[in-house]
Amino acid sequence: MPHLAEFKLLVVGDGGVGKSALLQRHLAGEFKEGYTATPNIEAHTLRFEAIFGPVRLNCWDIAGQSCRDSFYLGAHGAIIIFDVTSRLSYTNVPNWRLDVVRVSENIPIVLCGNKVDAVQHREVKPKQITFHRQKNLNSLATKVRFTDAIAIHPPALELDASMLARLEVDYVAAMNAPLPEVDDEDV
Repeated sequence: MPHLAEFKLLVVGDGGVGKSALLQRHLAGEFKEGYTATPNIEAHTLRFEAIFGPVRLNCWDIAGQSCRDSFYLGAHGAIIIFDVTSRLSYTNVPNWRLDVVRVSENIPIVLCGNKVDAVQHREVKPKQITFHRQKNLNSLATKVRFTDAIAIHPPALELDASMLARLEVDYVAAMNAPLPEVDDEDV
């Protein structure tokens, strides 16, 4: 049986930007109308197959306010989401990044502009989105409302490239490790 790789992924951003909706799209394959604020923090598990075997992403959906550092500890990556129909949510992106890197240095971070389908309400134009270049972050645009949405499919994320590089090292080490001795207590 292949080794199950497990990663903690932070999903952060202002309230109402679509963090929970994005995760719901991947968990249930659907978009739910209406907005329900995440109370504090919710953990969701996304499973998928990668080159090296099964991967489990434990996605921590952080409510739209700053949280305690303890929630960020042990993270392997982060997605900072902003709403392109809210200039304030983009203005707050640097604060979210600082919160993440203050506790979890050197983890890959992806900047995600959501609600790109709301063209008539857009306040943050593509040419205004420059923060990811200043901080050398990967970026992508999403819309979770429609079934043909550009969705975050975990194996396709640049974020997972570095995670998978770490996984490869762990996988090779696990394959080369001797099997533990079986004693009577294990039977």
